Amino acid sequence: MKRLLYIIIGILLLSCSKQGDEAERMNHQLQKLQAQNKAYIPFTSDSIAKQLTKYYDTHGTTNEQATAHYLLGCVYRDLGEVPHATDCMLTAIECADTTKSDCDYNLLSTIYGQLAELYHNQLLLTNEIHARSLSAKYAAKANSPFYVAYEHVNIANAYILLNKTDSAELLLKQSKKWFLTHGYTQDALSASKSLIHIYTNEQKNYSETKKLIDEFEALSNWFDANHNLPPHKRFFYYYKGSYYLHCQQLDSAEYYFRKMSHKEMSYTTKDAMYKGLLEVYQNKRNADSVLKYSQLYCNANDSSIAKRDHESTAQIAALFNYNHYKHEAIGYEAMANKYKWLLNISVPVSMIIIFLIILKYRKAKETKQHLKAEYANLSSEYNKNLETLQLLKESHQSAITAIEQENEGLKARIEGLRKHNVIKEQVSISKTIAETDIVKRINDILNHPKAKMSDEDWLSLSDMIGEYYPSLLHDLNRIPKITQQEMRTCILLCLSLRESDIAVLLETSTQRITNVKSSLNSKLFKDNSARTLFKNLTSQYDIYTL
Repeated sequence: MKRLLYIIIGILLLSCSKQGDEAERMNHQLQKLQAQNKAYIPFTSDSIAKQLTKYYDTHGTTNEQATAHYLLGCVYRDLGEVPHATDCMLTAIECADTTKSDCDYNLLSTIYGQLAELYHNQLLLTNEIHARSLSAKYAAKANSPFYVAYEHVNIANAYILLNKTDSAELLLKQSKKWFLTHGYTQDALSASKSLIHIYTNEQKNYSETKKLIDEFEALSNWFDANHNLPPHKRFFYYYKGSYYLHCQQLDSAEYYFRKMSHKEMSYTTKDAMYKGLLEVYQNKRNADSVLKYSQLYCNANDSSIAKRDHESTAQIAALFNYNHYKHEAIGYEAMANKYKWLLNISVPVSMIIIFLIILKYRKAKETKQHLKAEYANLSSEYNKNLETLQLLKESHQSAITAIEQENEGLKARIEGLRKHNVIKEQVSISKTIAETDIVKRINDILNHPKAKMSDEDWLSLSDMIGEYYPSLLHDLNRIPKITQQEMRTCILLCLSLRESDIAVLLETSTQRITNVKSSLNSKLFKDNSARTLFKNLTSQYDIYTL
């Protein structure tokens, strides 16, 4: 017995030693991935990063957990799996504990910055602005004013895309001033370029535009010895050409628009170049060239739109695939954790099992008798169940008849309840609603597939529901972030319409209506089922069918 105890203790000590080695190995791998990320070396596999997240989620500090999930997000970013990368960045943010004194604010600022880049690439500009604001906030807490100004420039660029140029202009001027004050000339010129973009697109402040262009050409390190820009930087010539176009210096404008050209032009650059040349020849009244560049501009614009549509489709497909594989991955992860747990304890558990087998050996005969008795009992129960099943099959028809009779009784009871003053009043309201002009209009639309609900129809329907069910409309308007589709679905349910009819009126699918009902039920009654929504509406707001 003592010998067995010594063996178990030895195994446990060996296990502790292995855990120490594993901690050192994981720390080395974490530092290696951090160095690779800082060196801008693209990741090609997620295997090591996934091992790090699993290890540090159990053994690491909050900063280590945040770092591991951030690096996993960077891996998926390089692999082009944007939804997965976004999910990892959000998990990394959740791991960080800002209430602790040792919270790594630099890391948190970096994570929000990378998350903002992911949002930017998906054109989720409002989300990008929120993420960059938090990146700037934590950069300030980390005493990194450079990154505060840097993120403000990025926020301004997002505002430009949202056409909020006043806010963008204010941020850009503030950031440029800070960069120049602290000697970051090239970063200040980045802010200047965004200001030039605003003034050029809005065709204003041309004197300021000229100053900014001259300043950029004098101080920027983009230009080579011959004062030419590299191919991928030549969009700047569009701003200069636009300035000369405004000044009616058409030859100079044409010269700079043509300087944008290079072999690997993006559709965006082509679009701008052809647009500029088209405007030049329109001012020159050169009909042949106007016709030529009108066609080239249209083609470039169409190609740009097609490329964006292709990218949007790819992003949607990636999101769909991610959600599909995420469910599978959760299952695989749970299975892997189970096997890992079994592996860690297999040796000591095996020793304990052997020990228990030795102790129970004397009871072997008794166990055999017990098994025989259990087998006999189970066999008897099984045969009884077979007989019961046969009886149920024979009485199946009688069960159907019983249910039909029960329904007849329920129907009679419902008709009786409708005569009660409380129910009768509400049913009368439902009848009155059914006779309103807007409900008749809806019935006409359902009978004519090509007809559609107009904005005036929806307004009339909402006013009518507000008149008869004001508390329902009041509660719906108090729900934060309720969508127009959810609001209209709930209103149509008050008319006792089928899901298929509601789908026709809202020009969507029945499955979507089912999902919307589930969401409404959750928001109104904390009930996630779509089937119980109308019952809950009846109970809470006295909405009855005819």
